[in-house]
Amino acid sequence: MKRISPVLLIILIMIYSLPFLFALEVSFFNTNIKEALNILSLDTGAVIIYEPNISGAVTIQVDADFERVLDLILMPYNYYWTKLENVYFVGISDVNASSFLNTAKFYQIPLRFCSAEKIIAVMPKALESFVLKPFEQNNLLVFAPPPIASKIASFVSDIDKPKQAYEVYVKITDISEAFLFNFRLDFSSSRQSIFAPNLLQIPISDTNLNILLNNKEDSEDFKSYTKVKSKL
Repeated sequence: MKRISPVLLIILIMIYSLPFLFALEVSFFNTNIKEALNILSLDTGAVIIYEPNISGAVTIQVDADFERVLDLILMPYNYYWTKLENVYFVGISDVNASSFLNTAKFYQIPLRFCSAEKIIAVMPKALESFVLKPFEQNNLLVFAPPPIASKIASFVSDIDKPKQAYEVYVKITDISEAFLFNFRLDFSSSRQSIFAPNLLQIPISDTNLNILLNNKEDSEDFKSYTKVKSKL
C-alpha cells in the first residue's frame, strides 16, 4: 500500500474543498432544476442526489458559496436539502414523500412559557404535519428532516416568550367648573416631577408645566386621588 505524505494529503483536501470555500459564479436561465443540480455537481465535485419527483425551472445569476447557491435554487419550491455524510440530498417537504422516513429524525423541543397546544394552534400550515401530538404540554414533539425541524425550532423560539406586564401609577384630579372660574391658577415650570394634592403637572418637551391650585384637598370643588395603581 502506497503512503501519502501529510503535505500531499493537505493539498488534496484543499483542492477538493475549493468550491465550498469560495464564491461560485452561477448562472441559469429557465433551466430544469434537475439539470441545474447536475451542472452544479459537475462544477463543484459535490455529490448531489435528489427525489425523482422534483420538478421545476431555475433562473438565477449569483455569486455565492455552494450551500447558499443550493438554498437559492430550491427556495421557490417546497424542497429542502440535507447533508448525509458527504452527500447532499434534495428532498420534498412532504411527509408522504418516498424519502421522508430515510431523512426525518425525532426532536423534542422544550417549552418554557407556552403550552404545546398553544404553539400548535398558531403553527403555520406548512409545518403542521411535522409536529406530533404532544404527550406533555411542556414539550413539542417533531418528526422531520433536519432543515424543517430547524425552521420549527426557530418559530417556537419566537413564540415561546413570557407575557410582558406593565404597572401604571396614575394621579387623578377632579376639579369642578365653579372652582376654575372663582380661583386664579398659579403657573410655573420645573424639570423635576413633583407630586402634591393641589398640583397639576403637564409634561412639555424636557420640562413640566406646573399648575398650582390653591384650595383645600378633598373639598367639594377639588378632589385629588393619588396612589391609584393599575396593572396591564
